[in-house]
Amino acid sequence: MMVGEKKKGTASRPKAASKGGGFQRINVVGLSAVSVFKVFLIFYSLMAAVLVIAGIVLWNLAAAAGLTHKLNHLIESLTGSTNYAIHGIQVLVIGVGFLVVLVAVSSVVTAIAARIFNFVAELVGGIGLNIRSGASKATSSG
Repeated sequence: MMVGEKKKGTASRPKAASKGGGFQRINVVGLSAVSVFKVFLIFYSLMAAVLVIAGIVLWNLAAAAGLTHKLNHLIESLTGSTNYAIHGIQVLVIGVGFLVVLVAVSSVVTAIAARIFNFVAELVGGIGLNIRSGASKATSSG
């Protein structure tokens, strides 16, 4: 992350807090696209793993309740096929394949968005952040 720091005497700097010290104003003017890609690749992968685990649990619950048998019967009656069956492993393989593609595409799109942010941040001067110096906890006033 590239950060540009404003001088302390600017008018946009907030007043110093009474207990925890003053504020420091910084401007975020760029993000590393590679870092953003890595972070979101891990994030999206973890979300996909949660979806796979939830899908397995829900499929097993549906199978225990007899819903998968009813689904197979419904599809047989709609298509006229007598040997049609949906198996859980087929659904799992297709779902995991879909999620792998989704994770890859989402990570690349997020990295591209970071590059677009860098371009726009150069045009407008970045995003200003106020950071409180010397405070270890957030105050509960508000």
